[in-house]
Amino acid sequence: MEKKSPPSRDPVSKVLAGYSNSEFQAMIENFRYETMLAGGDVSLFANTRLATFLHTTIVSPRKTSVPLPYEPNPEIGKVEAETAYGKLSLDDFVTSPKSFIQAFIVAHKGKVVYELYPGMKPTDSHLWASTAKPIAGLLIEQLVDEGKIDLNNTYR
Repeated sequence: MEKKSPPSRDPVSKVLAGYSNSEFQAMIENFRYETMLAGGDVSLFANTRLATFLHTTIVSPRKTSVPLPYEPNPEIGKVEAETAYGKLSLDDFVTSPKSFIQAFIVAHKGKVVYELYPGMKPTDSHLWASTAKPIAGLLIEQLVDEGKIDLNNTYR
């Protein structure tokens, strides 16, 4: 079996820097479901422009959203871990051109304590993909804890 080479990967800052007309057109021409999921340049391009390629709907909440309180804690960015790129602080890992992270946020006890957006604006819409699954699970668990869902009650 022939081994596929990894897709090309621009640094995430490319999204903020912008694309030339020819680069923009090339991304559109190269968009396929497979290229979007491959984690390369087309993925980076498509993550904040999904409505350009696929039918999407932004579901508005029934109630007005309220921003979380913001209490940044610079110590979080200094936490170090061994990564595929060596021992790095969270700040260095998130902003590394190799990391491919477009945004990173940490909320603790209802407050935003850390956030960086190296590859998108904080107001950009972004493809949630697999991130949505744990969020849905967390919300269901919260409803169970509040007694609004009974796990022992089966509906048939």
